[in-house]
Amino acid sequence: VGNASGEGRPGLTGVATAAPLMFDVFKLFPQSQPFSPPYQNMERIAICHHSGHRAGPYCEPIDTVWVPSQGLRSQICPYHKRIHLDSTNTFQVNSSCYPTASMHHTNWFVLPPVWEYFYKNKNAFYKTLPPLMPSCSESSSSTKSIGIIYPQHNSKIFVPLMIDGKPGQIILKATHQNPKAQLHWHLNDSYIGSTTVFHEMAISPCKGAYRLTIVDNEGEIITRLFSVTDNPKHEE
Repeated sequence: VGNASGEGRPGLTGVATAAPLMFDVFKLFPQSQPFSPPYQNMERIAICHHSGHRAGPYCEPIDTVWVPSQGLRSQICPYHKRIHLDSTNTFQVNSSCYPTASMHHTNWFVLPPVWEYFYKNKNAFYKTLPPLMPSCSESSSSTKSIGIIYPQHNSKIFVPLMIDGKPGQIILKATHQNPKAQLHWHLNDSYIGSTTVFHEMAISPCKGAYRLTIVDNEGEIITRLFSVTDNPKHEE
């Protein structure tokens, strides 16, 4: 979506603007005969309402749709999980710290942290996974809580000079599934600060290779490698 010259217009992209406009244009075309699906080459299967994958044992709600026969080979939904909560439904628990008879068992739609950051802004139904009860120990299958939004792994970044000639900045950005979490940031093993609520960190790096390490208040660690270049053509 852009100007008549073909120049794009920033912000007029995606499902919020470009897609609705495209379908409005489609409605202007002459109506054709209804398409007859080739049901002889299709199967009726259950899919997860939220992810669109084939429904797994923990998916709810479920839709039943016609799909090509090859769809039977598609992946089972990996995002619905069975979790165990305390009697107040406030914390996740496990048998090492909480009586099994008092647990509430429920199914939960859980996205990776970075996906969750963007998805929940457009989907009011999405609920963040409850935190682990403080007295409980993490299980080996626990979902990762930290995600680095920027920079991407192994990205090459060009940092231009500002109008006044001073070096520009890049904004490192992360997200955590626990809104109360505190993140501690390290760049090449040097501590650069901590954040709560809004996890962003501005830096003015020189040319070179960098290793970003973020540690939350529970000890979970995530790392990201990136480099800074002085040639804008090398930016990735």
